[in-house]
Amino acid sequence: MIIFLLIQSFLLSNHSDATGVADSDLYFINNNPAFITNNIVIGYIPNIFGLSELNDIYLSGNYQIDDFIISSNILSLNNNEMSNEIKIGFGANYKFENIFNLGIRLNYNNFNIQKYVNENYFTIDLGGILFFDDKFAVGAYYNNLKINSSSYITDNDYFNFAFSYKIDNFAFFFGSDIIFNIKYGINSGINYKINDFISFRLDYSTLIKSINAVLNIKYDKYGFNIFLTRHNQLGFSQNYQIIYDY
Repeated sequence: MIIFLLIQSFLLSNHSDATGVADSDLYFINNNPAFITNNIVIGYIPNIFGLSELNDIYLSGNYQIDDFIISSNILSLNNNEMSNEIKIGFGANYKFENIFNLGIRLNYNNFNIQKYVNENYFTIDLGGILFFDDKFAVGAYYNNLKINSSSYITDNDYFNFAFSYKIDNFAFFFGSDIIFNIKYGINSGINYKINDFISFRLDYSTLIKSINAVLNIKYDKYGFNIFLTRHNQLGFSQNYQIIYDY
């Protein structure tokens, strides 16, 4: 049970969309390396699950060269008297016209609990998105995640598959979350584009047992995201992002 709660908290941080994209068409792509745009994102997650000791910041940047996009990021930097965790990723994305995207990201992770644990490990993210037209698409994302505790690291494979469909200003998505040999769940949601500057999204996951609401404000090349998440067992978290698209 403890291991599963740790896994849920890890996935929840990933589902907070560290790429900075709250897209009106394809917002099932949270943390999918196949969907990366030219942007720089600075994010801050204060008081995770109501704990004042847990405050994360992260930075990501992407750059396009022809049909390829290269990316680098510090997805989570937690610094307090008790523990520190650093996650650094480097990735690449290939776009083939408007038909499909393929992406890969390699991650280095360091987890430290003072006087007890100092562990280093690597993970890999693989993703793909297939576009049928400007309204319908399917995507998949794989991660060989590792979860830390004070005495062990647990290896698990995580897989997400979903499809998205757009109707006017609305976008719907429905998919599955799978942690192999542990549990599977369903994730679904809706995004509404209020106007050219504001969009709102609401999604729900049975695996992570959470409700996630996102307000996206964008003007020209600048954007601001507010994520509010309620986890049934771990509590409430918030996430703020400043985005610059170039």
